[in-house]
Amino acid sequence: MTPDLTNAIVNITSAAPDTVGFGTGFVIYRDQAGDYVLTCKHVVNAVGKETILADGIAAQEIASGSETGFDLAILRIEKSLPRQPLVLRMAQTPCGQFVTRGHYSLSSDTITEGGYTKKADIRLSETLIGQLDAASRTELREADGCSVSAWWLDLPPNAKHLLQPGYSGAPLIETTSGAVVGVISIRFDGGGRGLAISTQAIRLIWPNHPANLFAESAAQWPEPIINLDAERAAFDDIVSGKDRQTRLILVHGAYEGMGKSYLIRIYKHIAESHQRRPFFLKVNAQISVEECLKKIVLHFGGISQFKNYERVRLDLLKSDLSAEQKWDMLTEYLFLDFEQSHASSQIVLLFDEYNPDKPEASFKHWLTQTVLSYVAYQQNMVVVIAGREKVVPPESLHISHHAFSLSGVTIEQFEKFLKTYDYTLQPREMDIAFKVSQGRPFFLASFVQSEMKRQQEARHAG
Repeated sequence: MTPDLTNAIVNITSAAPDTVGFGTGFVIYRDQAGDYVLTCKHVVNAVGKETILADGIAAQEIASGSETGFDLAILRIEKSLPRQPLVLRMAQTPCGQFVTRGHYSLSSDTITEGGYTKKADIRLSETLIGQLDAASRTELREADGCSVSAWWLDLPPNAKHLLQPGYSGAPLIETTSGAVVGVISIRFDGGGRGLAISTQAIRLIWPNHPANLFAESAAQWPEPIINLDAERAAFDDIVSGKDRQTRLILVHGAYEGMGKSYLIRIYKHIAESHQRRPFFLKVNAQISVEECLKKIVLHFGGISQFKNYERVRLDLLKSDLSAEQKWDMLTEYLFLDFEQSHASSQIVLLFDEYNPDKPEASFKHWLTQTVLSYVAYQQNMVVVIAGREKVVPPESLHISHHAFSLSGVTIEQFEKFLKTYDYTLQPREMDIAFKVSQGRPFFLASFVQSEMKRQQEARHAG
């Protein structure tokens, strides 16, 4: 069902005299302190970053991309607007009908009130309707190489309404789900054609976004069932330079679905927000030295950055070397290149799914003995290891580290989570959910999401 956009669209203007620029935005999240509004970066630039008004109320830009890349901006308003927050969904290739509405001006005239010159007669448009298909998809890329989906929007030749100046920041809503999948950024051909940026870009420009921001959040992200503030803060202190002693974080959870992989993703976003390029490796049973070598070299700038690459590659072909010797060689020569090519920047290595059943013993020895021995004296390297197998650094290393144990969800945390989604469970249902899930946040969130979906379908059927 398509939401009522009359009660959702926000007008973005300027508090500065003689600034006539304006655009569109919409509320994407609300907490106790106020609202978060999504619009375009070029709209913020047009109205002035220090003088943004959202429906006439002062707003602050807290995150953004660039006009030439991810042309989005997140605004913070310290009060709740009389607007309904829209649901966000990430979609690679949404197909079918879309709708949108945005602000426009009836004329090019301006008016002066109280010494301020403003655009005259800004209004909310009627609903525009169009079609999306696989052929509509394109790709946008930021200067750092990150890319997200975008879509060319073609309105029907006989369309009653077209995209107008001021539409920038308007939501692109997929009618099948009723969720926002993109944001209108540019108009062409007199408004008959436009470009919309995928909501995927929000995660890249706003890495610390609320965990339940997207419609998919309940199943994909365990917060707010669990509180990871301490784990977040510890890593942020390390990569920001506040903590210059700690270089190792160990994350342990005895079962699947405890939030370990989620925390690794948080760490990745935090590192990127501090202009680091974290190397991420999901450990598996078949991982080889050659595969790891290739991934590291490609991630950190290619062969030109590693003068010892060819030597390591050729030595790995020798049949008389044991698996442990091969892994140790990777550290001995390749990490030496790290010291020279990345001497002025922090190296962040993230290892996920370090579990009892994988990987092989030689890799485990390399990671928990050889790599940690190297990290113990290497000032610009940070390592995170997460998994179901507990890692204990050798006492002889004297390496400063944090060890976090994710032990599951308490009744109080689960009740708070249910309240967030305005959902209730009977005591017996609560008891069953906990017994089946063993307190694992991922499965509890999935259970709630499936129950909410089931009840919604039952209401529609009735």
